Amino acid sequence: MNSMLIVDDNQGVRVSLAKYLKSRNYHTDEAASGREAIKKAAERSYDAILLDLIMPDVSGMELLVELKKIRPSSRVIMMTGFATINNSVEAMKRGAYDYLEKPFDLAELDSVIQRCIQEARFDPKGKIPLQNS
Repeated sequence: MNSMLIVDDNQGVRVSLAKYLKSRNYHTDEAASGREAIKKAAERSYDAILLDLIMPDVSGMELLVELKKIRPSSRVIMMTGFATINNSVEAMKRGAYDYLEKPFDLAELDSVIQRCIQEARFDPKGKIPLQNS
């Protein structure tokens, strides 16, 4: 079963995404803060991390860098309601896999996640261990 970590300070967003992803047979964990996300990423590898750009305790950009230090092979999908070209470019430079503007269509999210997982399966360096339980 593929696993996702949802990092967003908005409980409604976390709950909605978790419900949707569980309906698509993903295992989900949630983190309401940067600190909690770092702890969870240190404890477990995720196939993808959905990360909000605007967080109260640490910016999503800073958290992206920290998550990549902990799990260099992690594929992080940034989400934001305040998308700018500069933020998108900066996120990609810092290692984000993709960047989605809220509100996004669930089919778009599903497409990004599927692409992420498929690319990980065919990564010749085997950077991402897929958890098939």
